[in-house]
Formats: sequence, C-alpha cells, structure tokens
Amino acid sequence: DTFINPLSVAEVLQGEGWELQGVAEQHNKRRQVSSHYLRLHHPDLRVKDVKGHSDSVATIVISNQCNGAKPMNVDLGMFRQVCSNGAIRKDEVSKTRIPHIQMNSLQLANSLKHLTTASQCVIAEVERMKEINLSLNDIKKLAYDSIVKRYGKNFDNKLVSVEDVIRSRRYQDDSNDLFTVFNRIQENLTHDITNYDRDIKLNKELCELASVYAN
Repeated sequence: DTFINPLSVAEVLQGEGWELQGVAEQHNKRRQVSSHYLRLHHPDLRVKDVKGHSDSVATIVISNQCNGAKPMNVDLGMFRQVCSNGAIRKDEVSKTRIPHIQMNSLQLANSLKHLTTASQCVIAEVERMKEINLSLNDIKKLAYDSIVKRYGKNFDNKLVSVEDVIRSRRYQDDSNDLFTVFNRIQENLTHDITNYDRDIKLNKELCELASVYAN
C-alpha cells in the first residue's frame, strides 16, 4: 500500500513560498489519532485594510486520514489575522484531492501548483466582498441561513439566535461589509466546534452562502 505523508505535501508547497503555521490531530473514540491537519500561509498573498495593514492572508488547509482510506484534501482559503478564522472556498479550482497511490515528487508538485495561482482569484473575491456593504435585512438573512446550515430549520432560538451570530467580538468586526459580516457569523457559529472535519465542512458551506451576495 502507498501512503502519501501530508508533510510531503507541505514540503512541496513550502517550495512555492507557503509557510507552515500549525498542525493538529483528531482522535477517534478509542483515543487513537485518526486524522492529521496542517495549515500553511503565504506571506506574499495578502489582503490589506483601508490603512494599508495586512488584514487577511491566503491559507491552505491539508486534511488527511491516517489509514489512507480516503484521498488527502488540500483546500484553499483566506483567513483574517485578527481572529484566525476565515473563508475556505468550496469550488473545484480551490481544492485538490490527492489519492494515496504511487506518485513521484514531480507528479505531486504538478497536482498542487495551481493553488498558488488560484490564490489570486481568492484575494480578488475577498477584496470584492470587502467592497459590498450589506443592509441589516441581508445581514440577518445571511445569519439565519447560516444557523440553519449548522442546526437545521428547527433550531432552538434560546440556544442560538440571529442576534447572537451577528454580534461583534472586537472593534475590527464592526464593519458591515460582506467579508467582515461573514467572519463574524462564521466565528460565532463555529467557535465551539472541536471536530476539525465538521469545522472545515461548515466553513465551506458558510462561505458558499456568503458568496451569493458577492455575485
């Protein structure tokens, strides 16, 4: 059997200028490590705020099951530095699935090289989202739809409400532009999720909801 180590993928990406920022692992019910997760940032692929300061940075998240039963997932996104959360894209151009098959270093590099180029598209989308100011009705609708994504249509309003998920945690989040609103909602809805796969899945779904307002 062939197993591609996620660190090998990270090393290829490091050759393209990506920097390893963190690693994590998921345990199964028997307390055995079942999955690994790596996060990389690219220091040259950033979105700046109105003052010219770095606001968000292009990020790649590598997710891999230890048993090699499923392909390794490599997802591209944009994360705000002030809160360490952000958008993981769901479209095909922003992800790569690497099967655990015999693959040389050149083949591995070729399967990943489009991600750096695709980052420019993600940056452009984030900049477009930052230019779109939402009305209060749109903010509440996005918040409601986001709650439904996590809890379903019959969610308990005493457990979570629209007002809860649109609440700002810091002064940098007070803006009503689409990207900031999305991050407020995303952070408030996912801060208590401890399962990495569930967190990534919900992040993608919320990003897809927000992208509707950017079109």
